[in-house]
Amino acid sequence: MVIVVVIVVIGLGVYFGLVYHPPKKVKTIYFYTWWATEGKIAVDKEYAAFHNAYPQYAVKSELKPGAGGTEAIYAILADIKAGHPPDAFQAHFGPQLISYIEDAPNGAKDFVNMTPIAQKMGLFSNAVTQVLMAGTYNGTMFSLPVDVHRGAMLYFNPQVLIKYGLPLPNNLTTLIHDSEVLHSKGVSAWAVPGDDGGWDEFNLWEDIFLSVTGNGTLYDEAMYGVLNLSNPTILNYVNEASKIFQQFTSYGYSGESSQTWTQAIPKVIDGQAVF
Repeated sequence: MVIVVVIVVIGLGVYFGLVYHPPKKVKTIYFYTWWATEGKIAVDKEYAAFHNAYPQYAVKSELKPGAGGTEAIYAILADIKAGHPPDAFQAHFGPQLISYIEDAPNGAKDFVNMTPIAQKMGLFSNAVTQVLMAGTYNGTMFSLPVDVHRGAMLYFNPQVLIKYGLPLPNNLTTLIHDSEVLHSKGVSAWAVPGDDGGWDEFNLWEDIFLSVTGNGTLYDEAMYGVLNLSNPTILNYVNEASKIFQQFTSYGYSGESSQTWTQAIPKVIDGQAVF
């Protein structure tokens, strides 16, 4: 799964929103973001670069902590529906952006058209076209990607697997087997932190679903909210994925429900949990 973080770029005196402010009156641009830990370093550099290019403006964070934007998403949607959206905000490039546009009082008219900017930057000739199109609305870009990074990654401690003579998991069947053996030996097989607003659980479930179905199309349909849940076959996939998800999460360590991903990763590194 590819996740592209996007920022709505502010033009001279024009910004995302329902109200236009003349340049002389706009002094501070408020940017909704969830980057509160490691990502804060990156976003602070974004602010500095913007201010260097447009010194008449200042950019300040409207911080909504929560892994993957689990808190920020709802705050942004609420402001959009109320008719006073953020000046700019961070989002995941793809189906998530459609939600913002469809909830806006005037739909796409409430957003800045970024397509000409993307063309001028050479984005369409230097990036993967299919990825760019996944973040458009009826062929128009209302945001620009600033970063591409991997999602759907499984972190694990190979030393613990070696200790118990278990194979490295390269498929779901092996992952289930390893988890069951570790659990039977009293080892915490999983670290699925529960204090990230559901972000970690969501990623785990959707990856299990992708493996169970073996079908990227069904995975995409789930992401875009058009999965046919009245289809018995699909319901069987959902139930199977949920059963495996519950199995994995039951193999966690005590206290994980109150921890974030930054607190859980050291547990894997130290061997207190394996996956």
